[in-house]
Amino acid sequence: MTWWETIPTFLVVLTFGLVPGLLLSILLGLRGMALVGSAPAFSITSVALASIIAPILGMPWGLVPLALTTLVLAIIVTAFRVGWHRMRPHPPIPQDSSRLMLWAGIGVAFAAVAIGIRFVVIFWDPENISRTYTNIFTSTRCGTHSKPRTLPR
Repeated sequence: MTWWETIPTFLVVLTFGLVPGLLLSILLGLRGMALVGSAPAFSITSVALASIIAPILGMPWGLVPLALTTLVLAIIVTAFRVGWHRMRPHPPIPQDSSRLMLWAGIGVAFAAVAIGIRFVVIFWDPENISRTYTNIFTSTRCGTHSKPRTLPR
């Protein structure tokens, strides 16, 4: 496996990590940094709820439970937004956040490149387990890198 072969997997993870949350954030009426910042949290919420609810409904986890969960959350968010605007009818204060978004994008891109380079250095090959931090300890304790030991009698 090469690093180029990991790109489709990365794009799928990025899609699952952003698309449901972007939809919910847009329906909530968020803009600018609030939109970008809340999308991953809303996406993880959708994925987590789909993971919990799908087995209860007898469905395997996949796109259908995630789409249904996101749809239900979208209905809830839309109802909340409509109710909120009825209680507070004044429009939100317009903000020009284009400069802030530019600098935030530059910062995120710089961090993504730095973290990506670090991961390549740590793993070197995508099939390798990281020998840093606690991964090797966890793998050894789980028995993936060592043979089971028997206790002496």
